[in-house]
Amino acid sequence: MFGFLIAFSIGLITGFEREHHAGKKGVNAVCGVRTFTLVSILGFLIPFIGTNVIVVGTLMVVILSIPVLKALKGDIGMTSSIALVLVFLLGVLSGFNLYLETVILAVIVLPILSIKKHTHILAEVITPKEMEGLLQFAALIAVLLPITYLMGDVNQYVGPGRMFDPFKTVLMVVFVSSISFSSFLIIKISDVKKGVEISSFLAGFVNSAACTASLAQRSSERSMLRPTVRRGIILTNTSMILKDIIIITAVAGITVGRLLLLPVIVLIGVSLSILYQTQQKKHFQGDLSIGVKNPFAILPALKFGLLFLSISSISHVGISFFGDHGVYAASIAGLVSTTSVSASVGVLQSTGTITPHVAVSTVLLALAFGSVSKALIATMYDRELGTGIAVSMAILAVISLLMAIITI
Repeated sequence: MFGFLIAFSIGLITGFEREHHAGKKGVNAVCGVRTFTLVSILGFLIPFIGTNVIVVGTLMVVILSIPVLKALKGDIGMTSSIALVLVFLLGVLSGFNLYLETVILAVIVLPILSIKKHTHILAEVITPKEMEGLLQFAALIAVLLPITYLMGDVNQYVGPGRMFDPFKTVLMVVFVSSISFSSFLIIKISDVKKGVEISSFLAGFVNSAACTASLAQRSSERSMLRPTVRRGIILTNTSMILKDIIIITAVAGITVGRLLLLPVIVLIGVSLSILYQTQQKKHFQGDLSIGVKNPFAILPALKFGLLFLSISSISHVGISFFGDHGVYAASIAGLVSTTSVSASVGVLQSTGTITPHVAVSTVLLALAFGSVSKALIATMYDRELGTGIAVSMAILAVISLLMAIITI
């Protein structure tokens, strides 16, 4: 009965959405509430009718033929046709008692049907090169995910839970890139020019190191921007902390999130205090053109994937020879990418390889190294800026280090 209600609800909601969409265009919906509801119910009945491929295939052809014929006459677009087939398949999943999968897919499908206006906006703000990178990334992931999932155990070093876990590596690349891409889209869509500080904070979710380098370069070109750039770097470091906490909590679980709650509050509190101490009477409101690149591209994905694999491998080897200290040593990779450390440690903890306390301590150590790296990057481009930011980053690094020691 529960599966029937899910299938019925999905058909009903989808039908209402299609009718509402047609109403806004001033046309009649060929496939409305009744059609979508009946099709979803038909899908739900498939397990009871029989799962013969010919039967299911014939039903799908019949279901698809009506809207397709209408579409060819110019009455409706292909979206409704595809939506009808998807609703049928969701009904089938519900009929097989795959309730969670059905609901998750429905939550993904339904918003897609109603974001036409927003997809046009995305098409306007994303450059052809960025779109090309996005499509290449999607194609690569579409191939790698099923292959790595079906790969299973290859040998004692490669496989699920082993030193090299191909599927979890690809999964982490997608997950982390999705977080970065969300912030990247906000920057692109909103065309953030209301303040360098807002831009810096958002760009930190995409790539905090690249954002710091971009800001420092602008500072070296225009020395009058140093106070503003300094605040921008502190903010991008703050968003780095938030991003890493989100990643490791999502991967490792709520236990690790709870252990990190107090350290995160302290670090963000200190960051805000530093920002308050360095506030300016006149804020620069222009656009510094912070250089962050599309995270949904093959090259950034490969870099992250290699870092993730390297840190995971080093941690496995370190645990074999040095116990927990081997994991702590991997935190030095935070000089390059704290996100890679957070994702790797999160996976290790989720598989029971390390304890939650070891995971938290390692991430805090990585955040300390990440703060130090911001000062080093700033100094490389503008020595005076680096000197000015060094004290702030040192304070954050020391606090992260102390909390990591306390957690051990």
